[in-house]
Amino acid sequence: MSTYLLTYLGPAQRARVDLQDLLKRFPEAYFIEKSVSEFEVRADYAFGQQIVAYRDWRASPIRVAA
Repeated sequence: MSTYLLTYLGPAQRARVDLQDLLKRFPEAYFIEKSVSEFEVRADYAFGQQIVAYRDWRASPIRVAA
């Protein structure tokens, strides 16, 4: 599992609506809301590769201290 900071690049009022699509597409991912347009996500490596197809979202890996 990897941890990502997921940032919504579209209008803030659409973030939760578009998040619903991600929740359906990646049911194994764990999302924590940090702000209206930022979420911390714990997901597998494939999530990081597939999220680039979603133009309104940007994922940045987060290093977690061991």
